[in-house]
Amino acid sequence: MSTLSIAYYFNYHRMKVTKQTVTDDGKMTYIEIEPDQRFNPVCHVCKGTNTAIHCWESRDIRDLPLAEAETWLKYTYRKVYCKDCHNNITEVLNYETGEIVWMGPDRKAATLEAFYNELSDEQRKSIEAIAMDMWDPYIKATKNCLPHVEIVFDLFHVVAAFGRVIDRIRMGEFNRAGLEYKELFKGSKYLLLKNLGSIRSNEQRQRLAQLCSANEIINRVLILRDQLKHLWRYVRPGCAQRALSI
Repeated sequence: MSTLSIAYYFNYHRMKVTKQTVTDDGKMTYIEIEPDQRFNPVCHVCKGTNTAIHCWESRDIRDLPLAEAETWLKYTYRKVYCKDCHNNITEVLNYETGEIVWMGPDRKAATLEAFYNELSDEQRKSIEAIAMDMWDPYIKATKNCLPHVEIVFDLFHVVAAFGRVIDRIRMGEFNRAGLEYKELFKGSKYLLLKNLGSIRSNEQRQRLAQLCSANEIINRVLILRDQLKHLWRYVRPGCAQRALSI
């Protein structure tokens, strides 16, 4: 006997419906959509496939209702790193407005130094802090040309780096776990990387709770990740420093 599927109505290119749930009263439907693994990720700029997956993200989106049912889509997508595009451009933005103020070829220290050299002495002295990703050439250029400024790593890249720590710990704990616990770890990679607020599925929430209850190290590292994110909410440096020392 065939199973009724609504996948036909969500015919997204390179995406597929992986799960569909309807409440007993028929008032809400929940649909999970993720990339079709048969296709390689494509850069939205150059349309090339010379890409690597940078991270996975998920969003809950309110869609048009199906009949009388309120419809929610859990949309999982991949952020990609394009080797052809990413290596060729350095962008300098106004942090407060998001306006692009300068662009240069490549992502080398010399590229960013060229921008700094265009600034007047007065402009250089007025800069107090620079936010950037964890790219050694940019760090080197900034320390050489503007040694007085504070370098601030943006939250996205810090959390992404911590996500790689979580994944290494997950693999280590899986290897050390007994047979009765290994099943809990299987397929948990992206579950552990998700924000708790974005996990709407009761099944996934229960599984995460079981994993944290069974493994104290996993539980601690997820708590540390949430505390790490909270640091960016502090306005006063002293408060952030005290939080780090706890």
